[in-house]
Amino acid sequence: MLFTILASTNKSALNTSANVFNYLTPFLHWISTAQGLFCLALGAVVAYYGLYGRRGTHVLLYLASLTGMIGFFVSKYHNNTLIPVLESFRNLCRPIYVLMVGLLAMRLIIQHGTLRSAAARASAMTFMALQFAFSLRLILVAPERSFGTIVLDLLLFYGVWELLRRSIQSGRDVIDYISVLLAAGATFYLLSGMQLALGNMHHIVFTGRFCGISQNPQFTGETTAILIVCANFVVISGYSAPWQKTFALCCACGMLPFMLWTGSRTAMGMCVVGLLILHRVSIRRWAIFAVIGAVTYELYTHYFSSGTRAVEHLVSSTNDRAAEWAKGLSVFSAHPILGQAAAQTLVECSFIVIMATMGSVGIVLLVTMMASVAREVIHVFRHRDMLDPELRKMVEFACAITLAQASGMTFDAYLVAAATTQAIISWMSLSLLAVSWDAVEARRHGSVPAAMPPANPAMGTNAALPAAP
Repeated sequence: MLFTILASTNKSALNTSANVFNYLTPFLHWISTAQGLFCLALGAVVAYYGLYGRRGTHVLLYLASLTGMIGFFVSKYHNNTLIPVLESFRNLCRPIYVLMVGLLAMRLIIQHGTLRSAAARASAMTFMALQFAFSLRLILVAPERSFGTIVLDLLLFYGVWELLRRSIQSGRDVIDYISVLLAAGATFYLLSGMQLALGNMHHIVFTGRFCGISQNPQFTGETTAILIVCANFVVISGYSAPWQKTFALCCACGMLPFMLWTGSRTAMGMCVVGLLILHRVSIRRWAIFAVIGAVTYELYTHYFSSGTRAVEHLVSSTNDRAAEWAKGLSVFSAHPILGQAAAQTLVECSFIVIMATMGSVGIVLLVTMMASVAREVIHVFRHRDMLDPELRKMVEFACAITLAQASGMTFDAYLVAAATTQAIISWMSLSLLAVSWDAVEARRHGSVPAAMPPANPAMGTNAALPAAP
Protein backbone atom coordinates (compact mmCIF):
# COMPACT_ATOMS: atom_id res chain seq x y z
CA MET A 1 0.00 0.00 0.00
CA LEU A 2 1.17 3.54 -0.68
CA PHE A 3 0.86 4.59 2.96
CA THR A 4 3.00 1.67 4.19
CA ILE A 5 5.69 2.21 1.56
CA LEU A 6 5.92 5.91 2.33
CA ALA A 7 6.09 5.30 6.07
CA SER A 8 8.86 2.70 5.84
CA THR A 9 10.87 4.81 3.40
CA ASN A 10 10.71 7.92 5.54
CA LYS A 11 11.43 6.22 8.88
CA SER A 12 14.73 4.96 7.45
CA ALA A 13 15.90 8.49 6.72
CA LEU A 14 17.84 9.69 9.78
CA ASN A 15 18.60 13.25 10.76
CA THR A 16 16.59 14.64 7.87
CA SER A 17 16.32 18.06 9.50
CA ALA A 18 19.98 18.69 8.61
CA ASN A 19 19.42 18.18 4.89
CA VAL A 20 16.45 20.01 3.41
CA PHE A 21 16.63 18.09 0.14
CA ASN A 22 15.89 14.76 1.85
CA TYR A 23 12.27 15.88 2.05
CA LEU A 24 11.99 15.64 -1.73
CA THR A 25 12.46 11.85 -1.70
CA PRO A 26 8.97 10.90 -0.41
CA PHE A 27 7.42 13.68 -2.50
CA LEU A 28 8.98 12.43 -5.75
CA HIS A 29 8.11 8.85 -4.83
CA TRP A 30 4.50 9.81 -4.14
CA ILE A 31 3.84 11.74 -7.37
CA SER A 32 4.99 8.71 -9.38
CA THR A 33 1.91 6.79 -8.18
CA ALA A 34 -1.62 7.00 -9.59
CA GLN A 35 -2.89 8.83 -6.48
CA GLY A 36 0.06 11.17 -6.69
CA LEU A 37 -0.58 12.04 -10.32
CA PHE A 38 -4.25 12.74 -9.59
CA CYS A 39 -3.37 14.96 -6.64
CA LEU A 40 -0.69 16.65 -8.73
CA ALA A 41 -3.34 17.62 -11.29
CA LEU A 42 -5.59 18.84 -8.48
CA GLY A 43 -2.63 20.76 -7.04
CA ALA A 44 -2.10 22.45 -10.41
CA VAL A 45 -5.68 23.75 -10.25
CA VAL A 46 -5.10 25.03 -6.71
CA ALA A 47 -1.83 26.66 -7.80
CA TYR A 48 -3.53 28.40 -10.73
CA TYR A 49 -6.27 29.73 -8.48
CA GLY A 50 -3.65 30.73 -5.94
CA LEU A 51 -1.89 32.83 -8.55
CA TYR A 52 -4.90 34.38 -10.28
CA GLY A 53 -7.98 33.79 -8.10
CA ARG A 54 -9.60 36.57 -6.09
CA ARG A 55 -8.96 34.69 -2.85
CA GLY A 56 -5.80 33.04 -4.11
CA THR A 57 -3.56 34.67 -1.50
CA HIS A 58 -5.78 33.31 1.27
CA VAL A 59 -5.69 29.77 -0.15
CA LEU A 60 -1.90 29.77 -0.47
CA LEU A 61 -1.42 31.33 2.97
CA TYR A 62 -3.74 28.73 4.52
CA LEU A 63 -1.86 25.81 2.98
CA ALA A 64 1.55 27.26 3.88
CA SER A 65 0.47 27.94 7.47
CA LEU A 66 -1.04 24.49 7.91
CA THR A 67 1.85 22.50 6.42
CA GLY A 68 4.34 24.63 8.37
CA MET A 69 2.74 23.48 11.62
CA ILE A 70 3.21 19.79 10.82
CA GLY A 71 6.30 18.23 12.37
CA PHE A 72 9.22 16.31 10.93
CA PHE A 73 8.54 12.68 10.07
CA VAL A 74 11.38 11.41 12.29
CA SER A 75 11.40 12.57 15.90
CA LYS A 76 14.63 12.50 17.91
CA TYR A 77 12.72 12.12 21.17
CA HIS A 78 9.87 9.62 20.86
CA ASN A 79 7.91 7.42 18.47
CA ASN A 80 5.80 9.92 16.53
CA THR A 81 4.28 7.52 13.97
CA LEU A 82 0.79 8.66 12.96
CA ILE A 83 -2.17 6.84 11.46
CA PRO A 84 -1.45 6.04 7.77
CA VAL A 85 -3.36 8.91 6.16
CA LEU A 86 -1.78 11.49 8.47
CA GLU A 87 1.64 9.88 8.12
CA SER A 88 1.47 10.23 4.34
CA PHE A 89 0.24 13.81 4.56
CA ARG A 90 2.99 14.76 7.00
CA ASN A 91 5.65 13.31 4.72
CA LEU A 92 4.59 15.73 1.98
CA CYS A 93 4.20 18.85 4.10
CA ARG A 94 7.69 20.33 3.72
CA PRO A 95 7.66 20.30 -0.12
CA ILE A 96 4.09 21.66 -0.10
CA TYR A 97 5.12 24.42 2.32
CA VAL A 98 7.97 25.52 0.07
CA LEU A 99 5.75 25.40 -3.02
CA MET A 100 3.03 27.50 -1.36
CA VAL A 101 5.51 30.14 -0.17
CA GLY A 102 7.01 30.19 -3.66
CA LEU A 103 3.58 30.69 -5.22
CA LEU A 104 2.92 33.57 -2.82
CA ALA A 105 6.12 35.21 -4.08
CA MET A 106 5.01 34.62 -7.68
CA ARG A 107 1.62 36.18 -6.93
CA LEU A 108 3.44 39.32 -5.77
CA ILE A 109 5.09 39.55 -9.20
CA ILE A 110 1.77 39.05 -11.00
CA GLN A 111 -0.13 41.58 -8.87
CA HIS A 112 2.69 44.06 -8.36
CA GLY A 113 1.13 46.89 -10.34
CA THR A 114 -2.23 46.70 -8.53
CA LEU A 115 -0.96 46.65 -4.94
CA ARG A 116 -0.89 49.50 -2.44
CA SER A 117 2.20 51.70 -2.61
CA ALA A 118 4.25 51.51 0.60
CA ALA A 119 7.87 52.20 1.47
CA ALA A 120 10.05 49.40 2.89
CA ARG A 121 10.50 49.41 6.66
CA ALA A 122 13.82 49.13 8.49
CA SER A 123 12.48 46.37 10.79
CA ALA A 124 11.86 43.96 7.91
CA MET A 125 15.05 44.86 6.05
CA THR A 126 17.26 44.30 9.11
CA PHE A 127 15.42 41.08 9.93
CA MET A 128 16.04 39.86 6.39
CA ALA A 129 19.73 40.81 6.66
CA LEU A 130 20.02 38.80 9.88
CA GLN A 131 18.28 35.77 8.36
CA PHE A 132 20.40 35.93 5.21
CA ALA A 133 23.69 36.26 7.15
CA PHE A 134 22.77 33.36 9.44
CA SER A 135 21.90 31.09 6.50
CA LEU A 136 25.04 32.11 4.60
CA ARG A 137 27.19 31.35 7.66
CA LEU A 138 26.17 27.69 7.42
CA ILE A 139 27.48 27.28 3.87
CA LEU A 140 30.81 25.80 5.05
CA VAL A 141 29.25 23.07 7.18
CA ALA A 142 25.91 22.37 5.46
CA PRO A 143 25.90 23.88 1.94
CA GLU A 144 22.64 22.24 0.85
CA ARG A 145 20.85 23.49 3.96
CA SER A 146 22.41 26.95 3.59
CA PHE A 147 21.36 27.31 -0.05
CA GLY A 148 17.86 25.98 0.56
CA THR A 149 17.30 28.26 3.55
CA ILE A 150 18.54 31.35 1.69
CA VAL A 151 16.07 30.68 -1.13
CA LEU A 152 13.28 30.10 1.38
CA ASP A 153 14.17 33.31 3.26
CA LEU A 154 13.83 35.27 0.03
CA LEU A 155 10.50 33.62 -0.80
CA LEU A 156 9.18 34.43 2.69
CA PHE A 157 10.34 38.03 2.42
CA TYR A 158 8.53 38.64 -0.85
CA GLY A 159 5.67 36.15 -0.53
CA VAL A 160 4.61 36.95 3.03
CA TRP A 161 5.93 40.32 4.19
CA GLU A 162 5.94 42.20 0.89
CA LEU A 163 2.74 40.68 -0.51
CA LEU A 164 0.66 40.99 2.66
CA ARG A 165 1.64 44.52 3.63
CA ARG A 166 1.00 45.85 0.13
CA SER A 167 -2.22 43.91 -0.45
CA ILE A 168 -3.82 45.14 2.78
CA GLN A 169 -6.19 47.89 1.64
CA SER A 170 -8.49 48.00 4.66
CA GLY A 171 -9.04 46.57 8.12
CA ARG A 172 -11.21 43.87 6.61
CA ASP A 173 -8.16 42.57 4.76
CA VAL A 174 -6.29 42.27 8.06
CA ILE A 175 -9.12 40.26 9.61
CA ASP A 176 -9.33 38.01 6.55
CA TYR A 177 -5.62 37.15 6.76
CA ILE A 178 -5.82 36.54 10.51
CA SER A 179 -8.89 34.33 9.97
CA VAL A 180 -6.91 32.28 7.45
CA LEU A 181 -4.20 31.75 10.07
CA LEU A 182 -6.84 30.68 12.59
CA ALA A 183 -8.37 28.29 10.04
CA ALA A 184 -4.97 26.65 9.56
CA GLY A 185 -4.61 26.28 13.34
CA ALA A 186 -8.10 24.82 13.65
CA THR A 187 -7.29 22.28 10.91
CA PHE A 188 -4.09 21.35 12.72
CA TYR A 189 -6.07 20.54 15.85
CA LEU A 190 -8.72 18.62 13.90
CA LEU A 191 -5.97 16.44 12.39
CA SER A 192 -4.39 16.02 15.82
CA GLY A 193 -7.84 15.01 17.11
CA MET A 194 -7.99 12.32 14.42
CA GLN A 195 -4.75 10.87 15.78
CA LEU A 196 -6.08 11.00 19.35
CA ALA A 197 -9.30 9.25 18.33
CA LEU A 198 -8.00 6.70 15.81
CA GLY A 199 -4.33 6.19 16.66
CA ASN A 200 -1.94 5.86 19.56
CA MET A 201 -2.30 8.91 21.80
CA HIS A 202 1.26 8.55 23.12
CA HIS A 203 2.66 9.16 19.63
CA ILE A 204 1.59 12.81 19.89
CA VAL A 205 1.87 13.14 23.68
CA PHE A 206 5.47 13.19 24.88
CA THR A 207 6.13 12.75 28.64
CA GLY A 208 2.55 13.79 29.31
CA ARG A 209 2.81 16.94 27.16
CA PHE A 210 0.72 17.43 24.02
CA CYS A 211 2.69 17.73 20.77
CA GLY A 212 -0.10 17.27 18.28
CA ILE A 213 1.25 16.36 14.86
CA SER A 214 4.05 18.94 15.20
CA GLN A 215 7.62 18.10 16.22
CA ASN A 216 7.44 18.95 19.94
CA PRO A 217 5.14 20.44 22.60
CA GLN A 218 7.12 23.70 22.72
CA PHE A 219 6.42 24.43 19.05
CA THR A 220 2.74 23.57 19.40
CA GLY A 221 2.36 25.73 22.50
CA GLU A 222 4.14 28.76 21.03
CA THR A 223 2.16 28.69 17.80
CA THR A 224 -1.09 28.23 19.72
CA ALA A 225 -0.26 31.17 21.98
CA ILE A 226 -0.05 33.51 18.99
CA LEU A 227 -3.25 32.04 17.53
CA ILE A 228 -5.10 32.74 20.78
CA VAL A 229 -3.96 36.38 20.66
CA CYS A 230 -5.11 36.51 17.01
CA ALA A 231 -8.50 35.08 17.98
CA ASN A 232 -8.90 37.71 20.70
CA PHE A 233 -8.24 40.47 18.18
CA VAL A 234 -10.82 39.10 15.74
CA VAL A 235 -13.41 39.02 18.54
CA ILE A 236 -12.85 42.63 19.65
CA SER A 237 -12.11 44.14 16.25
CA GLY A 238 -14.66 46.40 14.63
CA TYR A 239 -13.70 45.01 11.22
CA SER A 240 -14.90 41.44 11.87
CA ALA A 241 -18.05 39.90 10.44
CA PRO A 242 -20.30 38.10 12.96
CA TRP A 243 -19.30 34.67 11.68
CA GLN A 244 -15.63 35.55 12.02
CA LYS A 245 -16.13 36.58 15.64
CA THR A 246 -17.96 33.33 16.36
CA PHE A 247 -15.27 31.28 14.64
CA ALA A 248 -12.48 33.11 16.49
CA LEU A 249 -14.21 32.62 19.85
CA CYS A 250 -14.55 28.89 19.16
CA CYS A 251 -10.86 28.73 18.22
CA ALA A 252 -9.78 30.49 21.41
CA CYS A 253 -11.91 28.21 23.59
CA GLY A 254 -10.79 25.07 21.76
CA MET A 255 -7.07 25.91 21.64
CA LEU A 256 -6.62 27.15 25.19
CA PRO A 257 -6.81 23.72 26.90
CA PHE A 258 -4.40 22.27 24.35
CA MET A 259 -1.94 25.07 25.03
CA LEU A 260 -2.14 24.15 28.72
CA TRP A 261 -1.61 20.50 27.79
CA THR A 262 1.65 21.35 26.03
CA GLY A 263 3.03 22.43 29.41
CA SER A 264 4.99 25.20 27.68
CA ARG A 265 5.84 28.06 30.04
CA THR A 266 7.19 30.01 27.08
CA ALA A 267 3.82 29.72 25.31
CA MET A 268 1.98 30.86 28.42
CA GLY A 269 4.28 33.87 28.74
CA MET A 270 3.83 34.77 25.07
CA CYS A 271 0.05 34.57 25.41
CA VAL A 272 0.03 36.77 28.52
CA VAL A 273 2.31 39.39 26.92
CA GLY A 274 0.14 39.56 23.81
CA LEU A 275 -3.12 39.78 25.76
CA LEU A 276 -1.76 42.41 28.14
CA ILE A 277 -0.89 44.69 25.24
CA LEU A 278 -4.16 43.97 23.47
CA HIS A 279 -6.47 44.32 26.48
CA ARG A 280 -4.33 46.35 28.89
CA VAL A 281 -6.36 46.87 32.09
CA SER A 282 -9.84 46.27 30.72
CA ILE A 283 -11.44 44.37 33.62
CA ARG A 284 -14.42 43.31 31.52
CA ARG A 285 -12.31 41.68 28.82
CA TRP A 286 -9.99 39.98 31.30
CA ALA A 287 -12.97 38.70 33.29
CA ILE A 288 -14.48 37.12 30.18
CA PHE A 289 -11.15 35.54 29.24
CA ALA A 290 -10.70 34.25 32.83
CA VAL A 291 -14.14 32.61 32.80
CA ILE A 292 -13.49 30.97 29.44
CA GLY A 293 -10.10 29.80 30.67
CA ALA A 294 -11.48 28.37 33.90
CA VAL A 295 -14.28 26.46 32.15
CA THR A 296 -12.05 25.01 29.45
CA TYR A 297 -9.42 24.09 32.06
CA GLU A 298 -11.97 22.20 34.16
CA LEU A 299 -13.22 20.31 31.10
CA TYR A 300 -9.66 19.62 30.07
CA THR A 301 -8.58 18.18 33.43
CA HIS A 302 -11.76 16.11 33.61
CA TYR A 303 -11.42 14.43 30.22
CA PHE A 304 -7.62 14.44 29.88
CA SER A 305 -6.32 13.25 33.23
CA SER A 306 -2.97 12.41 31.60
CA GLY A 307 -2.41 16.14 31.23
CA THR A 308 -1.67 16.56 34.94
CA ARG A 309 2.04 16.12 34.28
CA ALA A 310 1.96 18.88 31.66
CA VAL A 311 0.23 21.27 34.06
CA GLU A 312 2.84 20.48 36.71
CA HIS A 313 5.55 21.44 34.21
CA LEU A 314 3.62 24.59 33.34
CA VAL A 315 3.77 25.88 36.93
CA SER A 316 7.23 24.50 37.66
CA SER A 317 10.13 26.87 38.38
CA THR A 318 12.72 24.33 37.23
CA ASN A 319 15.34 25.83 34.93
CA ASP A 320 15.81 23.33 32.10
CA ARG A 321 17.63 25.71 29.74
CA ALA A 322 20.58 27.01 31.75
CA ALA A 323 22.85 24.14 30.67
CA GLU A 324 22.14 24.73 26.96
CA TRP A 325 22.59 28.48 27.37
CA ALA A 326 25.95 27.84 29.00
CA LYS A 327 27.02 25.70 26.04
CA GLY A 328 26.12 28.44 23.58
CA LEU A 329 27.89 31.12 25.60
CA SER A 330 31.00 28.96 25.85
CA VAL A 331 31.06 28.62 22.05
CA PHE A 332 30.76 32.40 21.75
CA SER A 333 33.60 32.88 24.27
CA ALA A 334 35.84 30.57 22.23
CA HIS A 335 34.91 32.23 18.90
CA PRO A 336 33.91 35.83 19.75
CA ILE A 337 34.44 37.40 16.30
CA LEU A 338 32.68 35.16 13.78
CA GLY A 339 31.29 32.43 16.02
CA GLN A 340 31.26 28.76 15.09
CA ALA A 341 28.87 27.52 12.42
CA ALA A 342 27.31 24.10 12.99
CA ALA A 343 24.77 22.02 11.10
CA GLN A 344 22.91 21.37 14.35
CA THR A 345 22.33 24.51 16.42
CA LEU A 346 20.96 25.07 19.88
CA VAL A 347 17.24 25.69 20.02
CA GLU A 348 16.78 27.09 23.53
CA CYS A 349 17.41 30.79 22.81
CA SER A 350 17.38 32.74 19.55
CA PHE A 351 19.82 35.34 20.81
CA ILE A 352 22.41 32.85 22.07
CA VAL A 353 22.12 30.91 18.81
CA ILE A 354 23.03 34.09 16.89
CA MET A 355 25.95 34.80 19.25
CA ALA A 356 27.32 31.26 19.06
CA THR A 357 26.91 30.93 15.28
CA MET A 358 27.89 34.41 14.11
CA GLY A 359 29.87 35.93 16.99
CA SER A 360 30.14 39.70 17.34
CA VAL A 361 29.01 40.19 13.74
CA GLY A 362 25.75 38.50 14.64
CA ILE A 363 25.38 40.64 17.75
CA VAL A 364 25.68 43.82 15.67
CA LEU A 365 23.02 42.59 13.23
CA LEU A 366 20.80 41.40 16.09
CA VAL A 367 21.01 44.68 18.01
CA THR A 368 20.33 46.65 14.81
CA MET A 369 17.28 44.54 14.05
CA MET A 370 15.93 44.75 17.61
CA ALA A 371 16.46 48.54 17.69
CA SER A 372 14.59 48.94 14.38
CA VAL A 373 11.64 46.84 15.54
CA ALA A 374 11.54 48.56 18.94
CA ARG A 375 11.59 52.01 17.32
CA GLU A 376 8.65 51.18 15.07
CA VAL A 377 6.63 49.54 17.86
CA ILE A 378 7.15 52.51 20.19
CA HIS A 379 6.37 55.00 17.44
CA VAL A 380 3.06 53.45 16.35
CA PHE A 381 1.98 52.67 19.91
CA ARG A 382 2.65 56.22 21.10
CA HIS A 383 0.67 57.75 18.22
CA ARG A 384 -2.18 55.23 18.07
CA ASP A 385 -4.61 57.68 19.76
CA MET A 386 -4.51 59.79 16.61
CA LEU A 387 -6.40 57.05 14.75
CA ASP A 388 -10.04 56.03 14.82
CA PRO A 389 -10.95 53.24 17.31
CA GLU A 390 -10.85 50.37 14.81
CA LEU A 391 -7.44 51.31 13.42
CA ARG A 392 -6.20 51.83 16.97
CA LYS A 393 -7.08 48.24 17.84
CA MET A 394 -5.23 47.03 14.74
CA VAL A 395 -2.13 48.98 15.78
CA GLU A 396 -2.32 47.51 19.28
CA PHE A 397 -2.70 44.04 17.80
CA ALA A 398 0.35 44.50 15.55
CA CYS A 399 2.39 45.55 18.61
CA ALA A 400 0.94 42.66 20.65
CA ILE A 401 1.94 39.82 18.33
CA THR A 402 5.31 41.42 17.53
CA LEU A 403 6.25 41.68 21.21
CA ALA A 404 4.72 38.29 22.04
CA GLN A 405 6.93 36.74 19.36
CA ALA A 406 9.96 38.64 20.67
CA SER A 407 9.37 37.48 24.25
CA GLY A 408 9.29 33.84 23.18
CA MET A 409 12.58 34.14 21.30
CA THR A 410 14.41 34.24 24.62
CA PHE A 411 13.49 30.59 25.17
CA ASP A 412 13.39 29.23 21.61
CA ALA A 413 15.34 29.67 18.37
CA TYR A 414 12.49 30.41 15.97
CA LEU A 415 14.03 33.82 15.20
CA VAL A 416 16.07 31.99 12.54
CA ALA A 417 13.26 29.63 11.48
CA ALA A 418 12.37 29.38 7.82
CA ALA A 419 10.49 26.12 7.22
CA THR A 420 7.81 26.48 9.90
CA THR A 421 4.66 28.49 10.56
CA GLN A 422 6.61 30.49 13.14
CA ALA A 423 8.50 32.08 10.24
CA ILE A 424 5.21 33.02 8.57
CA ILE A 425 3.93 34.53 11.82
CA SER A 426 7.15 36.54 12.26
CA TRP A 427 6.90 38.02 8.76
CA MET A 428 3.15 38.58 9.10
CA SER A 429 3.66 40.49 12.36
CA LEU A 430 6.23 42.73 10.66
CA SER A 431 3.87 43.32 7.74
CA LEU A 432 1.11 44.42 10.12
CA LEU A 433 3.61 46.64 11.91
CA ALA A 434 4.48 48.24 8.56
CA VAL A 435 0.78 48.81 7.78
CA SER A 436 0.35 50.38 11.23
CA TRP A 437 3.31 52.66 10.56
CA ASP A 438 1.77 53.77 7.26
CA ALA A 439 -1.56 54.53 8.93
CA VAL A 440 0.04 56.52 11.76
CA GLU A 441 2.33 58.48 9.45
CA ALA A 442 -0.51 59.30 7.07
CA ARG A 443 -2.58 60.63 9.97
CA ARG A 444 0.35 62.66 11.28
CA HIS A 445 0.76 64.24 7.85
CA GLY A 446 -2.94 65.05 7.66
CA SER A 447 -3.92 62.69 4.84
CA VAL A 448 -6.42 60.65 6.90
CA PRO A 449 -9.48 62.03 8.73
CA ALA A 450 -9.53 61.67 12.52
CA ALA A 451 -12.37 59.13 12.33
CA MET A 452 -12.96 57.37 9.04
CA PRO A 453 -16.67 56.59 8.52
CA PRO A 454 -17.58 52.89 8.32
CA ALA A 455 -18.57 51.48 4.96
CA ASN A 456 -21.01 49.23 6.81
CA PRO A 457 -21.95 50.14 10.39
CA ALA A 458 -22.43 46.49 11.25
CA MET A 459 -18.92 45.68 10.07
CA GLY A 460 -17.08 48.69 11.48
CA THR A 461 -14.66 50.91 9.58
CA ASN A 462 -13.70 49.54 6.21
CA ALA A 463 -12.15 52.54 4.55
CA ALA A 464 -9.04 52.05 2.47
CA LEU A 465 -5.70 52.46 4.18
CA PRO A 466 -3.56 55.25 2.75
CA ALA A 467 -0.34 54.93 0.85
CA ALA A 468 2.79 55.70 2.83
CA PRO A 469 3.71 59.40 2.67
